[in-house]
Amino acid sequence: MSLGMILDPINKVLNTNGLPSLTTPVLIGSMGVWALSLPFTSSKVHPQSSVRMRNLWFVVNRCCNLFGLLKTVPNKAKLIAVHEQVLDEEREAFNDSSSCEESKRSIFTIQLEGVDQEGNMFTPLGRFIFSVDMMLRLKRRLRFAKHVKSLPPSALNQPSSVEVNAPIVIVGLPRTGSTMISRLLSADPNSRSPLYWEFAHDSDDVSPADPKRADQDHRAKPVDDGFAKLSLFSPNGLSEFFKFHKVGATEHEEITGFSRRYFYDMETALLSPEAQRKRLEWQASPNVDRSFLATHLAVWFRLQPRAGDGEFWVIKSPAYTAWLPELASAFPNARFVFTSRDPKSVLPSLCGLNEVASSIKFDYNNGRDLAPLGEGVVGRISGYAKQQEAFIKSQPEKCLALSYREMVKEPLACVNEIYRHAGKDFTKEIEACMKAHMNDNKKGKHGKAVYSLEKFQLSEKMIEEEFKSYAQFL
Repeated sequence: MSLGMILDPINKVLNTNGLPSLTTPVLIGSMGVWALSLPFTSSKVHPQSSVRMRNLWFVVNRCCNLFGLLKTVPNKAKLIAVHEQVLDEEREAFNDSSSCEESKRSIFTIQLEGVDQEGNMFTPLGRFIFSVDMMLRLKRRLRFAKHVKSLPPSALNQPSSVEVNAPIVIVGLPRTGSTMISRLLSADPNSRSPLYWEFAHDSDDVSPADPKRADQDHRAKPVDDGFAKLSLFSPNGLSEFFKFHKVGATEHEEITGFSRRYFYDMETALLSPEAQRKRLEWQASPNVDRSFLATHLAVWFRLQPRAGDGEFWVIKSPAYTAWLPELASAFPNARFVFTSRDPKSVLPSLCGLNEVASSIKFDYNNGRDLAPLGEGVVGRISGYAKQQEAFIKSQPEKCLALSYREMVKEPLACVNEIYRHAGKDFTKEIEACMKAHMNDNKKGKHGKAVYSLEKFQLSEKMIEEEFKSYAQFL
């Protein structure tokens, strides 16, 4: 029976009563309303996974598979065209070299084609979300480049009381306490950390925020609205994760802001094996020009308005690992803090985060187990560990290593060590602010997350062997 045979008698009744015909879009819209009205029951995304997916997403994916929809990335040609437009605008705004452009084009192509290549684990909905997300990020880059182009040359040369050339850079591997220590530093009234919304660029207005009122800027609301929707429709695990890892437009959470304009680290494990390999090669190769990352970040810093004497930046992101030498060159007086933790704790924690965050897009049942997810995470983090070790050996005077155990046991002693390393005074007033922060954010406040190596087909012996050199930081 065709759709027309169903709609024709219904439309005759509607027309007889002076009502418009029931068109296909209306029917599809009605089906959407019906899907949204389903009770938010859930089903496991994989027999070995504790993550439970909203039935709504299963309905969408199953319908797409049934009708052969979204087999490839939608709007691929448009994404490529917009990316070329971004390159043109950024060339003029930031004086990017041809090697920089080639590097940008390479990482973009690896990501885009990797979603379509055989062996990736994207769902139909995942390919749609990837396309939408990529377009949003390209448009954000476009807005920022146009904003920079619209400014007079003098705007980039204004001195700032915020010590642009001497930030404290928190790196380390993911899940090693970098967020904990960066937020503790952010409790210092003299510090300045980028807020999530400042790098989101969800508004056409990308002008710098008033540093004294950045928490009240109206541009933060759309970002918080997005987080609210994500919590509502996401798998159960992501809502639980948000309890442990506080997110919000006005949180000091740089990791998912600037760095993810170019990096899609959470996507790495979803790409085809060939795309994963190319992605890691791009990240580690000495022949890849990644200087544009530091250049763009330095421009953002220089555009920030004057706030007060003695201020300094605290910036944090494990994604900085891929361009540490470039970052050190752009910020010659920067001081780097490398957080570390036992890889046997890091790997299952990060795998669990990827499992949850990627559940809407990742077809776990496409494989017999969750091993591909574990392999993707291990490959990326192993590369990070080697790059961090090489940087620390090359510029030891700029680097300070802190273990997770030290940070949990004596957080203020660690902060004092960071201040000495950065040549800053750790006063009683600053210490009092940090103690107040710790009292309001006690560890274990929302319970304790449970992680598993076995679920991702990982073993302690394998991790010890892969991260043997990294163990010296513990």
